[in-house]
Amino acid sequence: MTLFSLLKLSHVSLGTNDQVWLTSALTDADVPNALTLCFSLRRVLTPRRLGVIVSPKVSRVLREALNFGFDFVFYFEEDRNTAGLENEEFVKLFALTLNTFERAVLLSPTMFFLKNCDELLDNVEQSTQQLAWVKTGDTSVLVLKPSLPLFNWLMKALEKRNGTGFDGFLTTWQNNQSSRNNFLEEKYNRRMFGDVAMLLG
Repeated sequence: MTLFSLLKLSHVSLGTNDQVWLTSALTDADVPNALTLCFSLRRVLTPRRLGVIVSPKVSRVLREALNFGFDFVFYFEEDRNTAGLENEEFVKLFALTLNTFERAVLLSPTMFFLKNCDELLDNVEQSTQQLAWVKTGDTSVLVLKPSLPLFNWLMKALEKRNGTGFDGFLTTWQNNQSSRNNFLEEKYNRRMFGDVAMLLG
């Protein structure tokens, strides 16, 4: 049995079932990055399970490789993208449909973990918040509470956005929410988690 398999087994035995780290693989080129992120999460000994959202565009062989690394593989349903978003944008809302989980953190697949950051899922202040990201608008780290009603509402609202960019739309939506909502600390961005391109370059 490989070290990677042992890490996965020990992780599952300790996992918190209603919380998950998520990333995406929308093309074959995303798969090595997603697996690097997956291994880095296991290396910092997160007790949470790991999931990846996979597009049908990813080849069968590489989908099988993702099954080896991740606890969950979710299939990206492009036909639900009624607002015509780019797939990189839509996957951030598609994560809201995974309502078997109470909390999730969606990460860009180009990241890797430099240290354990489970506090993102432990944060009591954001435990009832539906979406949270850093105030500067960088949504490469997105903490979310899956919700089909919110997903459906956001998709309908985005159909009528009249040229507003996706990040701008989300920022406006966030600003209109209760003042109790909190942004993530600025440290939770690419600088903290690192970039796969830097690691492999």
